[in-house]
Amino acid sequence: MGRSRKRKSARKRVGHVSYYLHHGSWYVYYLDGKQQVRRRVSDDEETAAKLAAQINAQFAADLPTQFSFTPISVAGLRQRFLEHHEHVARSSLSTVSRYRSASQHLVDYVEQRGTPKHAHQIDADDFVRHLRQKRVAPNGHPHGRKRPLRDKTARFVLETCRSIYGFAAKKRHLPPYADNPFTGLGGKSRQIEDTKPVYVFDADTELRFLQKADDWTFAIHVILATTGLRPGELMHLLIEDVDLQVGWLHVRNKPELGWHIKSRRDRSVPLVPELVAVLRRMIGDRQAGVLFLRQRFDPAECRLAQLDRKGLARAIQRRIKAAEEQEDQAMSRKEVAKIAAGVWHDAGVLRNDPKSIYPDRQVNRLGRRDLSQMLATHVRHALAGRQRRSTRATNHVRSCTQHFWHGGPGNDFGLHPHQIVNPAVGNRTSAATLAQNP
Repeated sequence: MGRSRKRKSARKRVGHVSYYLHHGSWYVYYLDGKQQVRRRVSDDEETAAKLAAQINAQFAADLPTQFSFTPISVAGLRQRFLEHHEHVARSSLSTVSRYRSASQHLVDYVEQRGTPKHAHQIDADDFVRHLRQKRVAPNGHPHGRKRPLRDKTARFVLETCRSIYGFAAKKRHLPPYADNPFTGLGGKSRQIEDTKPVYVFDADTELRFLQKADDWTFAIHVILATTGLRPGELMHLLIEDVDLQVGWLHVRNKPELGWHIKSRRDRSVPLVPELVAVLRRMIGDRQAGVLFLRQRFDPAECRLAQLDRKGLARAIQRRIKAAEEQEDQAMSRKEVAKIAAGVWHDAGVLRNDPKSIYPDRQVNRLGRRDLSQMLATHVRHALAGRQRRSTRATNHVRSCTQHFWHGGPGNDFGLHPHQIVNPAVGNRTSAATLAQNP
């Protein structure tokens, strides 16, 4: 009898890693501790050999292999994600707060279900069903009246979860080649069906609104409606940010004062002569400090109200140093932001609260209670389009200010309606002519 031939093995080895051909594809195989790892890597032998050599080199250097990952709980992954944004990416504190609130829904889901143990075992579709059935109080109070989550809130929660799992993939907390379980869920292409109705001011409503305003609120509304400033940008304007001689308003980041523009980009806004007159009235004889003070704030009683940007920065640093000496440790970003907000408040800054700008008596006179949303939406619509911005915004402010000065309750700005310039006519006109040619 002839001797039986021993079948030649198709498996090849590079150190601790072997690679072989199986059903037309090349695979690698190795032991990671006591766990067997077998992965399809390519369709050609050369690529499989290179990858096997790389994995073997990682074994030799005692590094995590290319196909290894570190399982982590959902709560642990959420905490690492938030710490990354707060301390590494340096996202704004409000952004971190929104991420924390949105990701809490995922943690609540895992605690309620009792599973999964690890983040990579999450069932995204079941989590979406959980969100659709969840009922929450709009103001967050435990005893408040509850309602289902709105579509916009659910979409933001899913977008945050997708970002968390994208972070997990980069930090190797997901299995190799595993897809993000939240991909395709909650995208902006999905239509919002239960959005709140938006009311936009027409010309008559805008005029009635401004006619009900007093000196203090009129200046705020006109600046917001004609410059397109965000409320937070208006609150943190300093007197040195406006150049009344040439008619420019500069919106600047103030990191040393604990405040940034939402887009992080400085910009300058032109001012028509009527706005310059309004700002001169608001500033009076002050030389420095916050531009728009609280209504019942007396700058003469507080030294901080008379400081410029550098002076306010020094005041913040003194308070931070005193707090660190008292606590004997460095302040966190949140604590520093709280100290900076305290300095702004002592300097007379407006409160970031619609009720402080929209008094109840003014709301009742107009007959609406969603004025802040209406005015903000009106501003965005009125100033949409760079080509139309200048003419429309100028006509808005000149029409409104001439009505206000002509017979409004705050007729105290020292200008006469005949001094208004109508850009459409090209000369100085009376109030009657301006009303006929807006």
